[in-house]
Amino acid sequence: MSPLSRGRVRLASSDPMAPSVVEPNFLAEPRHLATLVEAVRYLRKVVRTGPLAEFIGDEMLPGASVRKEERGDRKRCEMDS
Repeated sequence: MSPLSRGRVRLASSDPMAPSVVEPNFLAEPRHLATLVEAVRYLRKVVRTGPLAEFIGDEMLPGASVRKEERGDRKRCEMDS
């Protein structure tokens, strides 16, 4: 995957010992979020397969009830009602 989102790193102050400010800008590109949603769907299928299912318990986060995709400016998951 070639990232399209661009973050930045800048100086926090003139003090050379001060940590830099890192703004990763993760998932700023809508296609990255769509790819992540598809990856989570695929992973959910993989962990339910016979060989893995016996070793993996219930999904903790975001939780098994999070399934629907809501379309808007950016795709995001919402709770089933």
